Amino acid sequence: MNASLPPTAWTTGTTEVFKTGTWRAALPRHLARPSPCHQACPVNGEIATWIGHARNGDVKRAWEVLTLNNPFPAISGRICHHPCESACNRAAHDEALAVCALERAVGDAALAAGWQFAAPDATSGGHAAVVGGGPSGLSAAYQLRLRGWRVTLYERQPRLGGLMRHGIPAYRLAREVLDAEVDRILALGIEVRVQALDAAAIEGLRGSHDAVYLATGAARSKRLPQLPASAPWLMQGSDYLARCSEGDTPRLGRSIVVVGGGSAAMDVARSAAGPAAP
Repeated sequence: MNASLPPTAWTTGTTEVFKTGTWRAALPRHLARPSPCHQACPVNGEIATWIGHARNGDVKRAWEVLTLNNPFPAISGRICHHPCESACNRAAHDEALAVCALERAVGDAALAAGWQFAAPDATSGGHAAVVGGGPSGLSAAYQLRLRGWRVTLYERQPRLGGLMRHGIPAYRLAREVLDAEVDRILALGIEVRVQALDAAAIEGLRGSHDAVYLATGAARSKRLPQLPASAPWLMQGSDYLARCSEGDTPRLGRSIVVVGGGSAAMDVARSAAGPAAP
């Protein structure tokens, strides 16, 4: 048993000092891995890092770290389904950290203080076209602009936001919060053109831009084959919510049936039930 051992507290480096039989030495392996909440986050957010800054009282630094991956903290703090909380290690001790509520608090603090994103020092010379002004298109425009790209964003609707504006009722996402988060991204110097683009126009963007990012969204609803698509009594939930958000609430009968039990279904049911409580 004269073989050398891994570094330990033993001064001899061998087990010959032990007279009680065969011994084995083992050392722990220390691996630097992402936290479970980080791995569960859809946008790869540095959750443990920005929460640490907030815990130390540096809310602005927490916001700066948070917005490296997500430019909409005040929005996602209201509507995110927070898978990070389901993955939180703390749940095994008592309960998960309220990551979503903390994100909302940091995002609201940034809006109240008027914090703005730092504009890039220079442009890289690249010019990108972003087709679609929803969460994906706005996020892409934001990340490209931070990297010095010139960005032109094309959106057929007169107001930006996509699903955030047309699919989520105002009682869950106040429009002043949505507008403030969007305006802060545009303040980086992003050009917006309100126009619809057909396939030929999108193909033309390839010749006038260095890169084209398509963010046309997922507006096509899933249809149930058991229900007749053209029935006058049938309406897709996404269409209903979009019309409600524009103030064009469809007239309904005395009773309705909502098929589904997720967030969209609950939004449809609550919107159809009448004016929502603040």
